[in-house]
Amino acid sequence: MVLNRGKKAKQIILTGILLLFTVSIVLAVPSTITKKPKTATPPNLLTQTTIMVEGRNSNSNEGATEWNQTYGGTDFDEGYSVAQTSDGGYIITGFTGSFGAGQEDVWLIKTDENGIEEWNQTYGRADPDGGFCVKQTSPDGGYIIAGATDSFGGGSEVWLIKTDENGIEEWNRTYGGAGADWGFCVKQTSPDGGYIITGWTYSFGGGSEVWLVKTNASGAEEWNQTYGRAGIDRGRCVVQTTDGGYIITGSTTSFGGGDEVWLIKTYPDGAEEWNRTYGGAGADYAYCVRQTSDGGYIITGDTGSFGDPDGDVWLIKTDASGAEEWNQTYGGTDVDMGFFVVQTSDGGYIITGGTTSFGDIEGDVWLIKTDASGNEKWNQTYGATDEDWGYCVEQTSDGGYIIAGGTNSFDGRGYDFWLVKVFHDVPVIDQPDDIVYEEGSTGYNITWHPRDPVNPHMFNVTRNDTLLNSSSWDGGDIMVNVDGLSVGTYIFTCTVNDTVGFSASDSVTVTVTPDITPPIIDEPADITYEEGETGYSITWKPRDANPHMYNITMNGTLIAFGDWGGGAITIDLDLIVGTYIFICSVNDTSGNSASDTVIVTVTEAPEEEEGFPWLWLGVGIVLAVAGIGAAILYFKKE
Repeated sequence: MVLNRGKKAKQIILTGILLLFTVSIVLAVPSTITKKPKTATPPNLLTQTTIMVEGRNSNSNEGATEWNQTYGGTDFDEGYSVAQTSDGGYIITGFTGSFGAGQEDVWLIKTDENGIEEWNQTYGRADPDGGFCVKQTSPDGGYIIAGATDSFGGGSEVWLIKTDENGIEEWNRTYGGAGADWGFCVKQTSPDGGYIITGWTYSFGGGSEVWLVKTNASGAEEWNQTYGRAGIDRGRCVVQTTDGGYIITGSTTSFGGGDEVWLIKTYPDGAEEWNRTYGGAGADYAYCVRQTSDGGYIITGDTGSFGDPDGDVWLIKTDASGAEEWNQTYGGTDVDMGFFVVQTSDGGYIITGGTTSFGDIEGDVWLIKTDASGNEKWNQTYGATDEDWGYCVEQTSDGGYIIAGGTNSFDGRGYDFWLVKVFHDVPVIDQPDDIVYEEGSTGYNITWHPRDPVNPHMFNVTRNDTLLNSSSWDGGDIMVNVDGLSVGTYIFTCTVNDTVGFSASDSVTVTVTPDITPPIIDEPADITYEEGETGYSITWKPRDANPHMYNITMNGTLIAFGDWGGGAITIDLDLIVGTYIFICSVNDTSGNSASDTVIVTVTEAPEEEEGFPWLWLGVGIVLAVAGIGAAILYFKKE
């Protein structure tokens, strides 16, 4: 399939394989097929040790290719879906014209963690059959594939294939009617272990309608719902939501003003809860939706209404009710399309698709990394001189990304499955402000906030290229105290690296200037007391970053001096009557000084008043009485 870059190609992208299907109008009902699986002859595995990496990228490490692998034969082969498996490897599905029994068969390839093929299986018969989505199932470790088949049922029908962990078919089911029906996305549901499938149907409803099919764990249909009217309405992606319902995205011409992005929220039984359209005057399409960590939704596709009219990648963020919170476009002056989006471990988003604006004009795989608000952090293209497209991306357990798509640039045989492994996001380090302080000042630190969400490893800090510290890094902050430096300029550089070998660094300039700030000294109150009173003292509390010496004078005479460590200075008072001027002076190591004056006034104590001599009066009275008494006794004797 060669992807046409015109407007018509945009409208039928991802369904090119379906153009190869012979649409039957024969009435059919869901049926179980008991055929045994066919094991394909293992293809020649083509390992591209190098690929051309182009793109507008501020950091060449970001989005760097770890490895890539192609899978295919002499005919047309293309991969549409990839998932990381529980053993760290990958499972890929799509279709193959090189292997199998018919024109095209569903192709399932299992690889190890380096993309080396472990096994592959084909599913199908003589007519066109294709796989569009694969997931590993739980708890058995097998796989579920959704696609479309012309080989079974009554024409083009939704096809669901369940395999064991080795790709051996356990069962398969078709769903459809007299018209053409396609399944594009499947997810295992919780807690029942069944499956939810979306696509579109011409068999039911009023034309082409979005179709949602719920099955049990054995693929038996439990219910189905259609959504749409007389226009062309198509479902591309479905996800079970945290409330047990489902969110579907696709496109509609039945609502809005033409081809518009369509988001449908359902209850657990498939009954519609609400729906929203997004778009403008041009043609707008959606291919993928995910529920975000805040309970809202992220949608990607392409838009002809906003950005460049030829089509830009479109990212739409909504709240839990589908109300748009923001949208962003990405692209250049040619056709650019987004097919898949997932929220990444840092809260941002990773999008894959194809671009003819950047890289090779025939089309390159495009990977775009954004922050949580959709602002582009970096982008990278992958491809060479021919047409290359990416249809699915997932974040891997190591924090990197795996992309599945198709390439016509390598091996010279035509389209092949293409699997591209991208290194995880490189470490990122912030840029703290430069620091200026006076010599002797304290409390100055540089704090870097580097991050590497998966693989932090080591850090080192240098000062003027001399290593200060080197240690393991757990992904947290790194702080360096820069107190105690002499006058001069110092460049502190922090470098962090991850386990893969990528690194990031930042430098902070610390300038230490001469100390020109004088000490600060408080102003104790003047003191007045009476001579002879005790317990009086003066306490000064000066401050400075570089304390040095102090002295105290009294009425101009030096009475105390010594080293000053920055603390309080106290002098006790024991003075005679008079007025005294005490001056405390402090200075720092740079010669800056400060002083304060306290006036102490010592007054005379008041004299005690002399009291009346009552004692002597008493004594005199006693003596007088005694004398009189003695005289009376004497005269009586006479």
